Amino acid sequence: MWNAFVPPITIRIVTAAEAFADGELSDADLARVHSTARAVCQEARTESTDTSGYLTHIELAAANVTSKFVTVAGYARQAAVNAAADLPASGPEPGDEQLPEYVDELAAQADLVRDVFGNPFRSLEIQLEWLTETVLSLARGIYTDRAFDRMPILADAPRTPGATTKTF
Repeated sequence: MWNAFVPPITIRIVTAAEAFADGELSDADLARVHSTARAVCQEARTESTDTSGYLTHIELAAANVTSKFVTVAGYARQAAVNAAADLPASGPEPGDEQLPEYVDELAAQADLVRDVFGNPFRSLEIQLEWLTETVLSLARGIYTDRAFDRMPILADAPRTPGATTKTF
């Protein structure tokens, strides 16, 4: 759920990036969205004297998530870290990397990456008993509706006892 301070254009940009990730948006469409996102980000930077402001970070993150380049993950992470440490969108000054809120946010971003992509140094093991029709249906509904408040229901969903595991 977006708060009332996020401009509608930013919401459309992030929604388009999500659609691309879900395979619902073409490369050409994403390129157009990225062009718009960069313009919005530049406008936010030039209109505001407060480059550490919430909206500046949101606009920068929106521009970053619509890029197809691998380095965008680093930029998105940096935007989140700068926002959490209340630093300018342009980045930290020398010594800012030692700020507790900066270090804490870097750790939180690393945890998030591991949550989404797993640990690249370990095999992923899935308990097939977790993949019941109920679990899959709940998970799809939560994702589609963006109703993440229903995740505790998913955690309590019934599993099939005695199923095997599969290692990836």
